[in-house]
Amino acid sequence: NTHYKLLFYSICGFIPLLLLAAWFIIASIVSTSYSEYYSISPVNVGFYAMIQNIVFVALGLLTFGLTMGLRMGLPSPRNSYLKLGVCSLVIFSLGILLSGLLPLIGVTLNYLVHVPYNLFSAIAFAVTFIAYIAAQMLIVEGLKDEDTVIWGKYRRYTRGSGFLFIILLILLTLAIIYSFYPGVSQRVFIILTWVWIFITGVKLYLIYINRKPILDRWI
Repeated sequence: NTHYKLLFYSICGFIPLLLLAAWFIIASIVSTSYSEYYSISPVNVGFYAMIQNIVFVALGLLTFGLTMGLRMGLPSPRNSYLKLGVCSLVIFSLGILLSGLLPLIGVTLNYLVHVPYNLFSAIAFAVTFIAYIAAQMLIVEGLKDEDTVIWGKYRRYTRGSGFLFIILLILLTLAIIYSFYPGVSQRVFIILTWVWIFITGVKLYLIYINRKPILDRWI
């Protein structure tokens, strides 16, 4: 049933923010070297590092599920902006998935196609979060001519979230370069990332409970 699929996908949007919050709390308890102010990653080695990687695999899979919900819930099958927005969110979810999966399967080589591993990680990070920003901006543009009663508040929130995300990305980069409370900057950056995912899940859930027809609206 299409409606129940939408319900499942909307729930996929609720879980990531709760999962991340739970992980940060657990990591701060189990890791003696963890600092909310200076630690970029709660744990880097050992059993809890593996758990952290599993968390990111789960985040990637859940975000992909939410993306499938957007594919169902967004209004116009002919809107190229919405199509590209969904594709960009797929890229983001795959980037998050791979960030957890690659360490789990043992991809820890110092070089990959003659590119230093740290540089490769930086490029992957940039592609992943540029795709996230692109998804927001494309969805905003795609909803420009849609019913403002249904999509107006969500469109305004998405646009504001996108601009705030860009600002926080710049601040995070500066905080890491100058070692100015990088842990705090990272936490705020990550939480904002998944707040938009959460709000999108809520929007899909509201579409589900209103039970408006969504057949023939596939992107």
